Amino acid sequence: MSIGDKISSLLKRCGATHKNVSAYGGQVVVTCYGCDSAKRIAVILKRSTFKIRGVIKSVDDTKHNDGTRLHPIHDVWRVFACVQ
Repeated sequence: MSIGDKISSLLKRCGATHKNVSAYGGQVVVTCYGCDSAKRIAVILKRSTFKIRGVIKSVDDTKHNDGTRLHPIHDVWRVFACVQ
C-alpha cells in the first residue's frame, strides 16, 4: 500500500472530501474543491505524522476541448505536506 493510498483511506475514515491525492516520495499533495475542506485536511494531516508546507488556491482544467479555443477551468485548493 503506497503513501497516497494510506492518506486517501485516512481521509475517507475522517469524512474529509478530496479530489485527488498525489505522493512524490516524501512529498504529498492533496487536491480539494473548497477552502474549508482544504483547511480540515491540513489539520487531519498535521495530527498524523505530516508537516504542512502550505495550502494554496490553484486551478484545474474542467475538461479538454480539442479543436476549440475554449479552456474551461475551475478553482481548487491544494494542501502540500511532507513526511516528518
